[in-house]
Amino acid sequence: MKLKTFPFTPIAITGMGIISPFGYGIEVFLKGLQANQCAIDFIPPENNNVQPIKIAAALKDFDFKSAISSINHRDTDLLAKALRLAHRAPLAIQAALLAGIEAWHHAKMHEKPIDPTRVAIIVAGNNTTTALSHQCFQVYEKTPEYLSPSYAINFLDTNHVGYLSELLNIQGEGYTLGGASASGNVAIINAARLIQSGLVDACLVVGALAQLSVVELQALRSINVLGGIKFADQPKAACRPFDEQHEGFIPGQASACLVLEAQESAISRDVHIVGRILGGSQCLDAKHTPDPSLQGEINVMKNVIAQAGLNPIDIDYINTHGTSSVLGDDTEAKAIEMVFSEQRQQPWLNSTKSLIGHCLWSAGVVEAIATQLQLNHNFLHGNLNLDNSINKICNFVSKTGESVNLTHAISNSFGFGGINSSIILQSGEK
Repeated sequence: MKLKTFPFTPIAITGMGIISPFGYGIEVFLKGLQANQCAIDFIPPENNNVQPIKIAAALKDFDFKSAISSINHRDTDLLAKALRLAHRAPLAIQAALLAGIEAWHHAKMHEKPIDPTRVAIIVAGNNTTTALSHQCFQVYEKTPEYLSPSYAINFLDTNHVGYLSELLNIQGEGYTLGGASASGNVAIINAARLIQSGLVDACLVVGALAQLSVVELQALRSINVLGGIKFADQPKAACRPFDEQHEGFIPGQASACLVLEAQESAISRDVHIVGRILGGSQCLDAKHTPDPSLQGEINVMKNVIAQAGLNPIDIDYINTHGTSSVLGDDTEAKAIEMVFSEQRQQPWLNSTKSLIGHCLWSAGVVEAIATQLQLNHNFLHGNLNLDNSINKICNFVSKTGESVNLTHAISNSFGFGGINSSIILQSGEK
């Protein structure tokens, strides 16, 4: 197959922000990765309803005001504005505001601003309000007149764009982008293209937190993609990417944010470059089913390596999609084995989902941050619960992790409907 590539000018990463099951902030997330901390645990029943899942990596003890008060930010007006906007906003919006503030501050956009008409927002995720919709429907069934008027706005995915643009005074382009579980990567790729086109100098990429209702969770259970059956009483053992006892993914919750910027802009603002995106590729399998495609995954990894002007031997590490599903893990491991078949040693592999579950729409942004942190701090977190690997050729990180020097990494995200995506990240200025 002929590789389909286009010229890709490296894009600087100047800001990162996250709220994850480990807690709020990049430093907390980094410590969780370094400690191989597992955030998967039992979840309380919702309103005494029968729950399709008993375990997940959910946000715990979330409190917007407490999180805001922990931010060391000189712009007190911005924090006050965030508190006002977050009042009565849905959980996903509150999480996105927190991640956005941290990334914005990290990129020094408050101290060394860019023309607001030259900054864009892309929010990764679709169907982001299903839990809220389910709650509102229950209210509507009983007393329609008590349905909150705010739902007229809150059921729109683009509500994220409105909140973030108002908070940060962003006046360039803005939209939401859905690509199922590949949404995060696809948003990063589209943000890079916006910057490369010259339409904007920077783009805020936000992975939306997933808050599924019992209806979606039951549907996922019905098609046998959820795990937590064999290990229902051992939540920290339930997510097992690439292990022979894997059985399906465990849901996770996180909202993550990247500030991507043209290198010329970052240099002119004299800000720290956290890392670089050297390539981003997406291709379809030409089918609507959730089943993965070996050839599609091979193609997208080959494409992104060629696009970045690299060779397979230049890739030190891959943050896999690694959901812990049987067919998904088997396919991805085989695809990686084939792409790197001519190398004496395959790149290191791990799955961040073994620690924090599958964060769905935000997974690509969350895992790009996890990848960048590992590149910059010369470590690889462990593959929890990898007792017996399904593939003896792939070079999986041990359960306890590795200390290694890294330069280039691929982060994979694959979504239902035949959506394949890969990005390449490079270590930043240290």
